[in-house]
Amino acid sequence: MVVRRAERRYRRFTLTETLNAGSYAAVTWPDDSAGTVYDYDTCCWGLIGEQGEAYLTGDTDGNGIQWVVCKNPGQAVYHGRLTEHTTSSPAYVGVSIRGKGLSLAANLRMWPPPGWVYLAGTGVYVGHSRGEWEIISVLACPVRVED
Repeated sequence: MVVRRAERRYRRFTLTETLNAGSYAAVTWPDDSAGTVYDYDTCCWGLIGEQGEAYLTGDTDGNGIQWVVCKNPGQAVYHGRLTEHTTSSPAYVGVSIRGKGLSLAANLRMWPPPGWVYLAGTGVYVGHSRGEWEIISVLACPVRVED
């Protein structure tokens, strides 16, 4: 007896909302129709405008079909700039994806000393970890706040 597996269907997508690990997000397909992709493995993320790939499968309840992310749309690290003077978390970081500006709320683990601040416009690198944004590196020293 020969058992044939059904051919797996893949489809490219563009995120129209942020995808956090372990969640789902709205997308557009190449034909400009709208849809939703899911990340059940809690390992994929991406920002509005980024592109990935999904495969077609039955949903977890057996009530229909779902597109499951198989090619992560997100990058490992994003370069951005602080959008306001920052002394603690969350820090707001502006990044650009395909020419569009986005704002992220990111955890700042290395706070400046009391009386010091990271200035708006300071370059930073941010990364994504299971639904949380983290500032990996601040590219300038803090400055003293004048009294």
